[in-house]
Amino acid sequence: FNNYFWRKFVTEANLGGSITDRSHTPFEFPIIRYADVLLMLAEAYNEDGQLDKAVIEVNKVRARESVNLPGLNSGAAWLAVTTKEQMAGRIRKERAVELAGEGLRFGDLRRWGFAIASEAIAVKGAGVNIYGDALFTRKFTERDMLWPIPAVEIERNSALEGHQNPGW
Repeated sequence: FNNYFWRKFVTEANLGGSITDRSHTPFEFPIIRYADVLLMLAEAYNEDGQLDKAVIEVNKVRARESVNLPGLNSGAAWLAVTTKEQMAGRIRKERAVELAGEGLRFGDLRRWGFAIASEAIAVKGAGVNIYGDALFTRKFTERDMLWPIPAVEIERNSALEGHQNPGW
């Protein structure tokens, strides 16, 4: 394959063979990032109708020295956020960019609902290599909103007999 790969959370050298497994790596993998917590709080404030507090939390993420992005509602018209729907869109975009490659996107999309998830995944279309050759096609259906109930759990709980999440 001729593809690009993520280098996020990857050490830059062999370190004399000392990183043969993850328990020996000098890199501390984050369990949860502060930016993730702030964006979750902003999402909660926005859902509760507290737009001003949501803007403050998103701006904390954007104002860090390492990114130094202009804050929402800080002057320029393209930074203006005046409605709950606009703020939800900004939070979704901020999570997609800030937390890229960290394994949170699919859970975020499912949490935001089928319409948003299917649109976001459909926009990506086919996965292609650097020459434009299709490697795979992305597909998201209603059944992807819930995982199947494991058979062992159905066997353990008689109330679940004959029940399974839709599409499974």
